[in-house]
Amino acid sequence: MQIKGTIKVFAILLALVCLYQLSFTLVTRTVENKAEKYSKGEYVMNELGTLKTGDVLRDEKIKDSLT
Repeated sequence: MQIKGTIKVFAILLALVCLYQLSFTLVTRTVENKAEKYSKGEYVMNELGTLKTGDVLRDEKIKDSLT
């Protein structure tokens, strides 16, 4: 009967370790998605949208400085 308890504890600990290792995968996926968006220029366009003033020449200078 004691062996069943030991096996249950071992299984629970193994499951916790697996979840801990999978958490790194989720964090990595999030960072890679952000990097991909940045590389495609979506980040720059979002920043440009917040900095727009209506002055065409100034907006172009801002866009050039961000890229």
